Amino acid sequence: DRFGNLVTDIPADWLPDAPAATIAGRVLHGLERSYAAVAPGVLLLTRGSGGTLEISARGTSAAAVLGVGRGETVVVTAGEG
Repeated sequence: DRFGNLVTDIPADWLPDAPAATIAGRVLHGLERSYAAVAPGVLLLTRGSGGTLEISARGTSAAAVLGVGRGETVVVTAGEG
């Protein structure tokens, strides 16, 4: 999106209890309820307003942090709880 959040087409309701998402060689664990749950600049998984999984970074662009854009593959697995 225009903020640099990476909006997927993966319904958040389909996610396992403790999801892990791999994108651009980085693995992100857990689904955060808010940006405030992480420090500035840290990547996080969140449920977007459209009800899908989003990869974001607090206060900055996740797309820029990861060096990715539209069409990047995201692999979701059950992470460690």
